[in-house]
Amino acid sequence: MKRNAHKIVIVIGLLIALSACGKAQPPKIIIVRHAEKLADWPGGATGVYQPLSETGIATANRLADAFEPGSLTAIYSSATTRTLHTAFPVSQKLGIPLEVAEACADTNAINAFYEMLQDKYGPEDTILLVSHSNIVPYLLIRAGLPKDCYDSMDFTESQDWLLTDYYGELFVIDKQPSNGSECAAYQRSPF
Repeated sequence: MKRNAHKIVIVIGLLIALSACGKAQPPKIIIVRHAEKLADWPGGATGVYQPLSETGIATANRLADAFEPGSLTAIYSSATTRTLHTAFPVSQKLGIPLEVAEACADTNAINAFYEMLQDKYGPEDTILLVSHSNIVPYLLIRAGLPKDCYDSMDFTESQDWLLTDYYGELFVIDKQPSNGSECAAYQRSPF
């Protein structure tokens, strides 16, 4: 009987420890800015239908090559042509549906979107977000990017916005326990 009581105390202790930790570990999140857009698009630089240039199409295909089957759980994109066109080759290669997320184009939607991701996915999942130069920094910041790590992300500032001014870069958020610095959970790398 004493042996079973000891096991019960251990199990209760583990349950208390787990509940004290709050929510489960978040999924791994990979964020990418859309590929290069067609420069002379008649709708202007902010036209929602602005397609990718030839270089952008090559970049989108290179992005698809960066992922192997089974490496992603979900793909979210803003509703613009350039982000959907960037995400589409990945979706096709991996056979994962491409979903539109308002948060990939609107900073006001980021909090609710991240709460949904936290509730729907776990640490075994990897989510790809395809967004815009003026949204990517705020997706990273909402995910917990410490201010001390901004320099490693190479943000630029323009009219009160933080921006990512380059293409072909992945921003990886992997908050699994590690022995590194706070910035170690946030990596930027070319694809």
